[in-house]
Amino acid sequence: MQISQQQRQLIQLFRHPDEVEFSNIDWEALILTGRQNGFLARLYYQLERHQRLEDLPQYAFKHLHSAKVFADAQRQQAIFEANEINNSLSAIEISPVFLKGTAYTLLDHPVAYGRIFNDIDVLVPKPLIEKTEKQMLLYTWFPEPIDEYDQHYYRQWVHEIPPLKHASRRTIADVHHNILPPISGRAPNIDLFTQYKIKTEYQCYVLSPAALTLHSLVHLFFEEDFSKGFRDLSDLHILFSTHYQDEKYWQQLRFLAYETGFTLELFLACHYCEAILQTAIPFTFKHELVAFSPSPMQLKCLNWIFLRVLQPSHPNYESTSYRLARLLAMLRGHIKKMPIRILLYHTGHKLIKAFERGILGRYSDTSSNLQPQPPDKNN
Repeated sequence: MQISQQQRQLIQLFRHPDEVEFSNIDWEALILTGRQNGFLARLYYQLERHQRLEDLPQYAFKHLHSAKVFADAQRQQAIFEANEINNSLSAIEISPVFLKGTAYTLLDHPVAYGRIFNDIDVLVPKPLIEKTEKQMLLYTWFPEPIDEYDQHYYRQWVHEIPPLKHASRRTIADVHHNILPPISGRAPNIDLFTQYKIKTEYQCYVLSPAALTLHSLVHLFFEEDFSKGFRDLSDLHILFSTHYQDEKYWQQLRFLAYETGFTLELFLACHYCEAILQTAIPFTFKHELVAFSPSPMQLKCLNWIFLRVLQPSHPNYESTSYRLARLLAMLRGHIKKMPIRILLYHTGHKLIKAFERGILGRYSDTSSNLQPQPPDKNN
């Protein structure tokens, strides 16, 4: 597949910074694309590791350094918020497990450096969700106002409660009880993930690197929004590369994927990391994954979509084929998370509410008499 000059230069600068001739780079396009993908701070750290920051044009250095300063401040804020949440829940004997960007930060993992994220992701057992929410309310974490339909949507269909925002710091916390919506039919036994939890130096629990990797790739291939798809793929590249020599990591990753039914997603993650970022995957591990690959026709269709949407992108440089691939990826993600009947019902409700807001504005009724219907067991 042909990729644009902007995409090629950004990938080359990330993967092989020692080989790039900086005078040949279109820095304006690269910075626009890097910022769009939440990638400038990560690029800063990569160039720093390869001692190439001094070779940057002053204009480019300022943008990358500014992004790095923001990412560093966000990393410190994440540590503070995780400690606050952990302490508040420990008071009622709940030990939350932190996920995704917060977990990488608490582990001080290489993937954390320069990674931008939007909220604090917390995992607690489903029977403790209500108790957790009440305790966080006491510590001034409040939900945004949402209508009755959305309350039911969160509490009946998906794997988290409505997002909580801290009253003074305005930080967002997403409290999960699983990594996928139960309504999808693919929500795993979450105990299979949390059996590998580890305690960090901050006395907060996170998943092991292998379990974090599986969560990351499951999230990516069940996603419907690929605006940060390249950033997420680069997360996997760094995770795979960091643990390349760790046999225990690969054994645990393979076992957990098999036990939870995510072997296809693991195959796809390795496949696209190799195809786009030339990530090194151990030969024996890659050979074992062949048994879980889709059919040649399925893989051809998936390649048409993901070899486009997992590239770095910017609206100024998007092709028609990229926009079509993004639409198909969005539809695929929604279908994987919801049975068709429920998806159509949910989409219809959202369209009606959007129409009401467009016509009535702030006078539209935010409550709804529409109640989510239980999923059809035949779907």
